[in-house]
Amino acid sequence: MTVLGRHRPAVAALVLLALAGVLVLFALDVRTWQKTVQRDDLRFRASPTTTDLWSPATMLPGDPAGLVLSAGDTTEWRRALQSFWLARKALTPQAQQELPTLQTRAERALQRMIVDGRTAAERSDAANLLGVLSLTTASPTPAEYFRQAIALDPANGQAKQNLELTLRLPPPRQPPKRKRVRTGTHHGHAPGSEQAGNGY
Repeated sequence: MTVLGRHRPAVAALVLLALAGVLVLFALDVRTWQKTVQRDDLRFRASPTTTDLWSPATMLPGDPAGLVLSAGDTTEWRRALQSFWLARKALTPQAQQELPTLQTRAERALQRMIVDGRTAAERSDAANLLGVLSLTTASPTPAEYFRQAIALDPANGQAKQNLELTLRLPPPRQPPKRKRVRTGTHHGHAPGSEQAGNGY
């Protein structure tokens, strides 16, 4: 019997032991993901501007548990939602300076979710939120986003209500036109015109 043959049972036992250890760590990482999402969802509802949400400390390299759970899709929607709230809640002077960046980041995240959302409801909610964000940025297209949200999910009552309210808004006021002032002297006048030398 060769050396390898004599040690094959021991090698097999070590492989099985290592595999069992990986499976235990995988199960722990799955549980960590579940607990982190549940906990951070509550933290987000309490304070939407909280940082470092939905970032579990997993143990296996490459986070295979997150891949199996499609955690990227789960966190992408939540972070798009948070970017919306960050843009909406920029009330402090410091945040006001970052407002254009926050709004652009939120718009891009929500536009991605309109295309990549896992369900029609998520894609519809993203379009609805983008319409709400457009109202705060004086965009001319908020109604179009609300219509898109309704087309994606006809059961989206918030989008229907937002569209109705948007259509009731008065049209934006146009800046008054400046009158041109004529200068110079008029020599003579046509019938019905003002006296020579008079301007508007």
